[in-house]
Amino acid sequence: MKKWEYEVITVSPTRKGLSSVFDEDVIKKTLTLMGQNGWELTEQIPCTRDGYLQSIICTFKRELAQ
Repeated sequence: MKKWEYEVITVSPTRKGLSSVFDEDVIKKTLTLMGQNGWELTEQIPCTRDGYLQSIICTFKRELAQ
């Protein structure tokens, strides 16, 4: 029977003046690093407030060594 471990990362926007933006390069680098360490992205949950995207919760899993 396979056993799994899980990791959760919250991706938040960076401030640019009066607005907030998600830096695609930072997101790509984070996802790539997780993948290189054996983590598989299983779910992304957008968190909104008043109709605006505030953050993204990313859930990862990887198989535990037997």
